[in-house]
Amino acid sequence: MKRPYLLIMTASLCLVLSGGMSLAKDSSALRTESAEDKETIEACKQAAIKNPNVAQSHFNLGIAYLKSGMYKEAIESLKQATKINPDDAKSHKTLGYVYMNLYM
Repeated sequence: MKRPYLLIMTASLCLVLSGGMSLAKDSSALRTESAEDKETIEACKQAAIKNPNVAQSHFNLGIAYLKSGMYKEAIESLKQATKINPDDAKSHKTLGYVYMNLYM
C-alpha cells in the first residue's frame, strides 16, 4: 500500500514543480536553465531512480529536460520510457518532437 502512494506523491510533486510544462513552447528561443528547472529535473531524476520500471517517471524526466532545452538528455529519458511501455503513444510522440527540435 505504501509504494503506490509514494509513486503518486512523487509523480504529483514532479508535475507541480514542472509548472504544467507544455510541449508547445517556442523551441527557437534560447533559454538558460533556471533554479526552478534544476529543481524540477532533480525531483524527476529522483522519481526515476526510485521507480526505474515506471515509464511515467522517465517520461516526466524527459519533459523536464525538454523544457530546459536539454534535448539529448530528454531523448535518453524518453527512450527509456518507450522501452518500459512500448504501447504509450505520448512517449513516442514526444520523442519524435524532441528529435525534430534537435535536428532542425
